[in-house]
Amino acid sequence: MIAPLVLSAVLFDGGGRIGDYLDMVSAVNASNASIEIEGVCASACTMKLGIKRVCIYPDAQLWFHSARSPLTGNADPLANRIMLQEYPLGIRSWVERSGALRSSTLTPMNGAEAIALGVQDCTKKSATGGARQAEGGKKRHDAG
Repeated sequence: MIAPLVLSAVLFDGGGRIGDYLDMVSAVNASNASIEIEGVCASACTMKLGIKRVCIYPDAQLWFHSARSPLTGNADPLANRIMLQEYPLGIRSWVERSGALRSSTLTPMNGAEAIALGVQDCTKKSATGGARQAEGGKKRHDAG
């Protein structure tokens, strides 16, 4: 049996342009690849939670904050709505309750909390035994 492709492991992703992440989520979903979040995933990186085959390690960190307009530096409500729509329902509800997208201050969530809200636990996935490509370009091998 051929193991499904694990496109990358998020070791540290500080975010970036929301449009770039929308494109990436769409491309990964179209390829049926998966993403593992095992380090820090901040800002627009949290949109990776919209990937159909995403999982997170319990000790990983998600850091949320309000999107900002690159032109004005002010909060960008439309960009916040776009990010919110990418989140799975449990994460979306938590973000709305916590106000995580209403502040420029980072609001952290650990992987265990995300798992409790419905994100797949990477430690509970069936072992693939295959290689995965880490974001730094270095090959890593699953313990399988």
